[in-house]
Amino acid sequence: MDSNVDLLKLNEQNSANFLNLVLEKGFLQSIGKATRFQNDSRSLLYQIIFNKNCDSIFSGTLISDVSGHFFTFIVPPNRCKASQPSHESVLSRDYSLNNLNRFKTELSNFTWENVMSKQDVNEAYNEFWNMYKTCHDAVFPLKRKRFNKNFHKKNPFMTNGLLISRKTKNHLHKNAVSEPNVENIQRYKRYKTLYFRTLRGAKKLYFTNKLKDNAKNPKKIWQTLNEILGKEKKKETISQINIDDTPESDPTKIANHFNSFFTSIGTKIANNVQNVTKQPEDYINYGRDIPEFLLGNTTPEHVLKTIKKFKLKNSCHIHGTSSKMVKFIGPEISKPLSHIFNISLESGIFPEMLKQCRVIPIFKAGNQLECDNYRPISLVSAISKVLEKIVSEKLLFHLTSNDLLYTHQYGFIPKKSAEHNLLHILNYVSTALNNGNYCVGVFLDLKKAFDVCSHEILLKKL
Repeated sequence: MDSNVDLLKLNEQNSANFLNLVLEKGFLQSIGKATRFQNDSRSLLYQIIFNKNCDSIFSGTLISDVSGHFFTFIVPPNRCKASQPSHESVLSRDYSLNNLNRFKTELSNFTWENVMSKQDVNEAYNEFWNMYKTCHDAVFPLKRKRFNKNFHKKNPFMTNGLLISRKTKNHLHKNAVSEPNVENIQRYKRYKTLYFRTLRGAKKLYFTNKLKDNAKNPKKIWQTLNEILGKEKKKETISQINIDDTPESDPTKIANHFNSFFTSIGTKIANNVQNVTKQPEDYINYGRDIPEFLLGNTTPEHVLKTIKKFKLKNSCHIHGTSSKMVKFIGPEISKPLSHIFNISLESGIFPEMLKQCRVIPIFKAGNQLECDNYRPISLVSAISKVLEKIVSEKLLFHLTSNDLLYTHQYGFIPKKSAEHNLLHILNYVSTALNNGNYCVGVFLDLKKAFDVCSHEILLKKL
């Protein structure tokens, strides 16, 4: 209430009479600090009075320059928990450089004897993962943190130095409001000017470097431009999906429906493809001796060399490991991984745990309730990618050195890309037009091409 009576001046008759009246009616005054500062004068004109019987009360004054008076507040002692404001919080792990180095040191102290003694690929990998996971969770425990923009980064260009500077600016602002003398006000203004100048410089440098690094990536360029303009990313959360032509919002049913759709759509489309008389073996030249393809084995040095080729990515697979983490601790885990990989290469068995992946449906276009309008993105284990890369290199070397690939195979071949394929089609069509023929249509895309690819044909060719 605004009584227009200054309770900091109880020696004056009006103030004393007002306070006595409040007490006489069974009320207490909860605000005891000034609610306004003006030069050297202070006043307490805004009060909160209450008559609840309680052992303690939480009240006070919030220093702010939003209005001429500071904000006053009181918190009831038995407030309902459900009525408490919900604050933004995150459950995360602290991947600071100190913790990463500590994790690296802990792994370097492992002898990995339990892993090296196993001769079954699944047993060996499960033992490796248990040791890795136990150490990882001990060094990087999950903690729930309440977000505070004065301590946590809200924007990527906010450095630790800028966070410290912001706290200093806020402290000087508080002093300038609570003690509004010329010295405090000038000190705050000078520091605020310097802070915002530094902030603008850091922001400009961040976006300049980001645009420069993604100069050849149009998608990243547009993402950066939208970030500059302050446009929020669209949330990919799927709240509803059609199941048997009925909208369903239960997350478990949605996930199971996506899983069923993505695993069966390839077979359904393949069944509609017209059969041909030509066999896949007809494209293979059997008229010469071809050496047998042997996977051989690998070494810790080869594993580490393969890991070093990985791009730094923070995206985590289903068990929470990223390629960035694997690359950081590569020297420490290359020995047990080489043992596991050698068992896999010799037995032809891929570790069951590495077959699990995290699949995220990404909306493409059309009706958001239809599964067919979503593209599945699989986040595969970074460790499985190491083994896949090793096998890929061995297979590609065998195919290229023995000239076993089709002349116009451009995908997944070093120094070749889809652009070469487009040039080949363009030359073919141009030659036909020059010869007086007609081009009725060119179709360069297949629906669910990867899913429709026949495993039977692949195995025959291999």
